[in-house]
Amino acid sequence: SVQNQLNAIYNNQSLQKIALQYTEMQTWIYNTDSTFRIFPLQSIHNPHIGNIEFLKGKYTTPLPKIPSRPWQWKKGEAYSYLIDLMKNDSITYRIILVNGDITESGITSLKQLSEVRKSDLQLQIFWKEKLVAKTMDLIYNITQPKQIIFHHWNNFFVSNDQPLQYFRDANLPAVLKKYNEKGVKVSTMLPFTKVDL
Repeated sequence: SVQNQLNAIYNNQSLQKIALQYTEMQTWIYNTDSTFRIFPLQSIHNPHIGNIEFLKGKYTTPLPKIPSRPWQWKKGEAYSYLIDLMKNDSITYRIILVNGDITESGITSLKQLSEVRKSDLQLQIFWKEKLVAKTMDLIYNITQPKQIIFHHWNNFFVSNDQPLQYFRDANLPAVLKKYNEKGVKVSTMLPFTKVDL
């Protein structure tokens, strides 16, 4: 669905386009020179308000142009990703990018892959503490990363001319303090900044 929404971009650039089939078992996907690879993990998008999900649905055919209205962007299917940076067929750095609740089959794959190599970094979606904390702890215990960086915590519903805010239900300051006091290195990044890995 995402590729169909971004079809106009793919048509104008030499990007590697690989369609994922959500119900099928996944395998590693390598970039053209094998300097990194990704393993898709089927995930479930959390509801937005109560049990309600916005922008449900998916595109099954390529769109001629990029959607111009917010309601034209459909959620499609959610994935989290295990990402390996490679050198000479060896893993130099591993990232687990969590974008929702990973399905049972995704967790099984993640456990198997983590027996071979633990993660260095967990990029964790964190917008509502009660919805994400259980999954975050589960993934942390499986992959045992050296640090966690929260993403998707900033309130993008406010106007761009307003100060940056975190989602109120994230309880971000208290959560950061709680995990760091337990010895789990947790932080956030401001939008459009970078971090040295």
